[in-house]
Amino acid sequence: MKKNSKKIIFFVCCALFVILAPTVLFYCQGYRFDFETKKIVKTGAFYFKVLPRQAQVYLNGKIQGKSDFFFGAILIENLLPKNYRVRIERQDYQSWEKNLTVNEAETTEAKNIVLPPEKLGFDLLGQQVINFWFSPDGRKIIFQEKSTGAEKNREGWSLVLFNLENRTKTPLVDKAGADILDLRWSTESERVIVILRTRELGKDGKIVKEQESSLLITLPLLTVETKIDSLFLKEGDTPYFSPNNQKFLFSRKNKNNLFTLYESDFEGKFPKIVLDNLLAFEISGRNIYWLASDGFFKKSNFDGQTQTISLRPLSLKENASYQIKILASKIFISEEKKLFFFDDNTGNFSEISANVDHFLVSPEGKKLCFWNEFEAGIFFLEEEISQLAKKTGEKIFLTRFSEKVDDFFWWNEYYLIFRVENTLKFIETDDRDHLQIWDLARFSGPKVYFNFKERKLYILSGGDLFSSNRF
Repeated sequence: MKKNSKKIIFFVCCALFVILAPTVLFYCQGYRFDFETKKIVKTGAFYFKVLPRQAQVYLNGKIQGKSDFFFGAILIENLLPKNYRVRIERQDYQSWEKNLTVNEAETTEAKNIVLPPEKLGFDLLGQQVINFWFSPDGRKIIFQEKSTGAEKNREGWSLVLFNLENRTKTPLVDKAGADILDLRWSTESERVIVILRTRELGKDGKIVKEQESSLLITLPLLTVETKIDSLFLKEGDTPYFSPNNQKFLFSRKNKNNLFTLYESDFEGKFPKIVLDNLLAFEISGRNIYWLASDGFFKKSNFDGQTQTISLRPLSLKENASYQIKILASKIFISEEKKLFFFDDNTGNFSEISANVDHFLVSPEGKKLCFWNEFEAGIFFLEEEISQLAKKTGEKIFLTRFSEKVDDFFWWNEYYLIFRVENTLKFIETDDRDHLQIWDLARFSGPKVYFNFKERKLYILSGGDLFSSNRF
């Protein structure tokens, strides 16, 4: 080879090295040429985490792979920064779809994706069921069933204890000529107070007398006792279990239409006033949280020690009814339909919404779902710095329907179950692009309960009580 040819080859190789080396280096560092924008850009990525695992992931209709077997995660790298149509699916499950954006040198995350089942299976748990009540520990149910042993020509029912751990039924009590006004579990799930309205019938079958009475059921011993004197408790009184196992509490409205809270033994003898002149109260643990008639929010223990919690009084509305709820150590007050949240940082109450019928705190206590007859929303009780990046006090409009909505339950911190008339639905709280809603099942006129510990739905419809498969 001639000397000049060698020089040419040498300089060509040098030129190629100078041109290609940075190109290869930039490529390895994630830079690409975007033919749409005619620019060199740095790529980004998607990170998804999906339940159930091994779900197929598509971007703009092209499959990218499956989420892994162990964690249900998948990382898709070297993506040009732009919008992508993401679809995640798996056989026998409903799909998840969303438009998401990949930004330069960033990873867009969706770490809490849940695919609901296409068909949610149900088992029949009981028949001729009138009502049911779950224990606070989620391990027991009390059914109210139509009684076959009722008195002649009188409607009767029985209470049955159902143990979810060993699937056994235990009869508790049979009654006729009475209605259950309320059933309250103790916090330790071992005792139950049943408030009854009994009816006495004349010879012509018409009601001649009505009165309220109460039953105390102790479940470990399976004893049923009429220990709360019906002559002592007046109509409208509401009993509660006291932190003292040997006593109970009850509230009664006084002459000024304010509440007085009493404590007594289970014989109804020698009651003593615990607190007086309360606009509203809530018993949580060994403390009583209450709203005084001057608008200040206070906390008392059963030794008589009282502490004012709010720095400023709540502006009270004349003749309004108030309710207090302590959920996940968070304090809420409702004034008619207006809902307030106690902010520990400011020491005062701030308004969440002016039109709330019901509300529910998420399992980790970071979010609040609130709803009225036709719409629902999410209020962030704490800052979220994950994929949604929401500040404390921010809201998400969840949904609005022309039909009535109710029975919201948190499935986990990021998904909810709720009912629209006769349809049970599943909804996410990731509001990027849009909120997805899936149908789970349909029942006629259902009463719904989601047992978070079991991960099962319980549905009472047409006298039949069903439990879903775990999901």
